[in-house]
Amino acid sequence: SSLSARERIAYLENILDLDSQVCFRCIGGLLWFLFLRVVANPLDATSDHRFFLNCIDRLNIKNVLHMSRCTMKAIQLFKVDRHPLSCGSGRSKESLSVYGLLNQTKSASGSRLLRAWISAPSTDIEEIEERQKLVAYLKSPASESTYRALQDALSHVKNIPMILGRLRAISASVNDWSSLQLSVCAFLRILH
Repeated sequence: SSLSARERIAYLENILDLDSQVCFRCIGGLLWFLFLRVVANPLDATSDHRFFLNCIDRLNIKNVLHMSRCTMKAIQLFKVDRHPLSCGSGRSKESLSVYGLLNQTKSASGSRLLRAWISAPSTDIEEIEERQKLVAYLKSPASESTYRALQDALSHVKNIPMILGRLRAISASVNDWSSLQLSVCAFLRILH
């Protein structure tokens, strides 16, 4: 916010490759998505339709295994079965897939993190071994009580990003406040 217009352009030139058509197309797609979801949302006529893009960060994909969609489909990392009422009120669900077999998460954020780890697995051996050690520790008989307490606490963690978005938009309900309180209490139980 303290930068002048010229400094902002220089900042953007450092972050973005202004000669890359792909970069501009991606940014255009992101801005169009934001416009459709935030600005032109016909379901929320009461909200303030202004939004601000505060910063642009580069995503570090140095130690990430890149897979094509065809590969992901062939090894069935994710497979969604549509509900018979998919045109109406039915919801789709994850069917027999690697993600479906591994997903024993108890929170929405844990489920998203697992999905991100499976869709873009790490190639960093130290990080993989650290995750394996943590899983081995939590699955060992000696730490079963810790595992159960952690699992119980995580089951009370609600979808925090969604709740915080509603709080920012000043459209939070009593249930959102209650869910936020349950989540904070669960986080405090995890920390102790």
